[in-house]
Amino acid sequence: MNPSQLKHYFTAKDFADGIWTQKVQASKVEIKGAIHELQLKPGAEAEWVFVPLKSGTYVLRCPIPGHTEAGMTGEIAIKN
Repeated sequence: MNPSQLKHYFTAKDFADGIWTQKVQASKVEIKGAIHELQLKPGAEAEWVFVPLKSGTYVLRCPIPGHTEAGMTGEIAIKN
């Protein structure tokens, strides 16, 4: 969920390359297939259902200018 008044993108390309997406559910839209980035507008919420294909630790960040530098980063850890 994005609780802020600004839009944010959540991108983790290496992670997205290592999963099989079952679906992304956002409002009344269901998206399937290769997904590399989600944009969450203010107040938006999305559910991403996936199957990890390999373990690893992946960097997650918001690529909007200044957001990564402001600390909008994270880590996704997939363990077997």
